[in-house]
Amino acid sequence: MGLYKYLLASFSAYDLYLAVLHGVVNPKTIRVNSTYGTVAHSFTESANLLAAYYSFYTISFALLNIHFLYRYWVVRQ
Repeated sequence: MGLYKYLLASFSAYDLYLAVLHGVVNPKTIRVNSTYGTVAHSFTESANLLAAYYSFYTISFALLNIHFLYRYWVVRQ
């Protein structure tokens, strides 16, 4: 397995971290006509915490890209 097991371990650790952060922030989506918004429905209701949640949420897509690139390079060799 080599380095692939560390890549998969980073995925699972990051997903666990994101699940805990989702439980803390508890984001709620609000829809008014054709406009969508999100609020933090937690004990802090901090806009900074909500911004951090969404910035961490997008990192999982970057990890997925790294995963596919790694698999492509290994298969190509």
